[in-house]
Amino acid sequence: KHDLYTKSEEIPDIEKLWPYYQKLIDKYIPGILEW
Repeated sequence: KHDLYTKSEEIPDIEKLWPYYQKLIDKYIPGILEW
């Protein structure tokens, strides 16, 4: 699993993590946001 609070000296691989987070974004915040 991936989370924002994992303590590790290793820098996360963004390309590897992106699909996981993109799926959550699409589920909970679909569409384009206007701020």
